[in-house]
Order: sequence, then C-alpha cells, then structure tokens
Amino acid sequence: MHWTEYLPPLIQGAWVTIQLTIYSTILGAVLAFAFGIGKMSSNWAIKAVSVAYIEVFRGTSLLVQLFWLYFALPLAGMAIGVDLRLPPVVAGVLALGLNIGAYGAEVVRGADLLDTTPRQLWLYDRLGLTPPARFAHVPLMLGEDGARLAKRHGAITVEERLDAGATVPELVGEVAASVGLIPAAEPIAAADLVPGFDLGRIPAAPSA
Repeated sequence: MHWTEYLPPLIQGAWVTIQLTIYSTILGAVLAFAFGIGKMSSNWAIKAVSVAYIEVFRGTSLLVQLFWLYFALPLAGMAIGVDLRLPPVVAGVLALGLNIGAYGAEVVRGADLLDTTPRQLWLYDRLGLTPPARFAHVPLMLGEDGARLAKRHGAITVEERLDAGATVPELVGEVAASVGLIPAAEPIAAADLVPGFDLGRIPAAPSA
C-alpha cells in the first residue's frame, strides 16, 4: 500500500478535528461568559445553576462526559420514548464545549478581582499611608512533583508548624529564602528584610 492511499482518511480526520476545535471553542466561550457572570449573580437561582454546571463539568473527566453524551444519553431517551442519539461530531462538540465553558467560567469569574487595586489604594488613602509605586506578584510555588502547590500536596499550616516547635523567625526565613530575598533559609525577623528589600531580587521563575 502506497502512503498516498492514507491521505483521504487523514484529511478527513483533520477536517473533523478542525470542526471540533472551532465549534467547541465558540460554544465554550459563550458558556464561559454566561455561567461565569451567572456565578457572580445576586440571584440565588442563577448562581446555583451556574455553580452546579461549573462543578459538574470541571469535576468530572471529559472522557466520562463524552461517554454519557454519546452512549448514556440515548439510553435515557429510550426510557422516556425520545430519540436522543447524537451524531459523533455533535457529541464531541457538545462535550468539549461544555468542558471548556466550565473551566472558562472560572476565568471570567476571576475578572471580579480586577477592582481590588482601586480598593487597596482607597484603603491606603483612608489609613493615611503612601501607596506603593507598583504592585507585584510573588513567584508561583511548586510542590515536590513540580506541579503548582495545592491542597493535594498535604501542606501544613503555619499554626501546625508553630505547634511542632518552629519559631516565627524560622518560618519568615524559609519564605524569604524561597523567593530569593536571602541566600539560605535561616531565622530572621520580617523587619530585618525591609532595608534590603528589592523587587529585582525576586525571581520570576516558580520556586519549590
């Protein structure tokens, strides 16, 4: 068999991939804005529906969602006498769109953090403080597996560290060393870090 004989099915598969990408992205964007805004709604019913959608489609596997839409949905339709069979491409677009929309909704919802800087500036003014010339983000913290540090890593709290015998200067030193403010973790008071503080010393790369 000559390799050119594989071209028709490969082209057909590529066209299906393009369709899935375009249609699911459009559907996902619409759902993301709708449910992201819905989650911030003051109406409890709209907020509840939005939260339920986001949690279900973010909390379950895309493969499981595909299975339910393509195989389980028709069975449910048969039980109530309705034909709910979906063409393969439609099932794929729907599953991908719902999944993308659920994750995108959390990004849209994060837009409510955009107004925190004006609030912080207002607090500085009310407290009689001079606002900083600029704001900055500390580097992303990574777990031992190289992934973003999260609750699944079983991180302990500051209170638990203190109960285990650690001192406040020791904890301050560990944090300062992790962001490059001091060369090695050693006990240090937070006030002692202020004179030599420089944003340029904080690495942009994630730290473990």
